[in-house]
Amino acid sequence: MNNPQDYLFVGVDTHKAQHTAVVINCFHQKIGFAQTPNNPADFDSFLTRLKTLTHNDEKLVFGLEDTQGLGYSLAQWLIKKDYTVKEVNPVQTKRERKQSTSPDKSDKADAEAVANILLAEYDKLPVIKDDVTFKAIRQLNNQRKNLVKEQTRVKNLPKSLKDRWEWYG
Repeated sequence: MNNPQDYLFVGVDTHKAQHTAVVINCFHQKIGFAQTPNNPADFDSFLTRLKTLTHNDEKLVFGLEDTQGLGYSLAQWLIKKDYTVKEVNPVQTKRERKQSTSPDKSDKADAEAVANILLAEYDKLPVIKDDVTFKAIRQLNNQRKNLVKEQTRVKNLPKSLKDRWEWYG
């Protein structure tokens, strides 16, 4: 990163149903926040809301706490839109939150902690890349679950047929 003043740092606290983002500038001043359902169909409007917080054409950079689980779809979506996405360790987030003036546990507080870590540790944090291997493993795992379910159904079929036959007999 050349000049930190050219960027706004977006910390995102990811959850199963909804993500919360807090935007800070290079002076750790909170600019605003936004929320979005954890649904790729809603990510465009989420990004539009975040862009309204830029006043001097600053670039948005993102820090996500959970890029392989609940934040995976958002991280991959942002990468496809050519945004820089960095992964923030949840242990760092917890430590940052405890050191703040109000160590409460809320989505906004966690997102702000992620944003502060993103700014302070920007060069040290790992960059998230498009992960086709993870997607392939997830698809294989889902296919396996479906096959196990079908196998159980087929195993139980003779008993079900026998029970029906006895009912008619």
